[in-house]
Amino acid sequence: MDCRILPQYGVDRVIAASRKIASRIAKDLGLTIDVEPVHREDAAEPTSLDAPVVLSLSRAIKRVTGKKAKPVGIGGGTVAAFFRKAGLPAAVWCTMCDTAHQPNEFTLISNVLTDAKIFACLYMGAE
Repeated sequence: MDCRILPQYGVDRVIAASRKIASRIAKDLGLTIDVEPVHREDAAEPTSLDAPVVLSLSRAIKRVTGKKAKPVGIGGGTVAAFFRKAGLPAAVWCTMCDTAHQPNEFTLISNVLTDAKIFACLYMGAE
């Protein structure tokens, strides 16, 4: 079973709940069920909402798209987790079609261009 755990939930809590559910089912069905994590990735500390990277990214998104950025945590991992675990504040975004991790996942060239413009704003300081 693969779990994409939201950052506000501890991995230990999810494992404990899984064991409790498995134990109840095993008892009801006269089975033995083992819950053993094969790979575990605890969430890194979240980046502060007032970190310079978040503020700069938010301004760049607003300038390019006219939309207000909404910083949120997500379940699963992103490339930002590696930086956050190293103590570096990091933020991730993308312009997408809401097809992530689905059959026939895709993006539009216009979305890639929008993201390139946001990068340009960030790197040129033209926020």
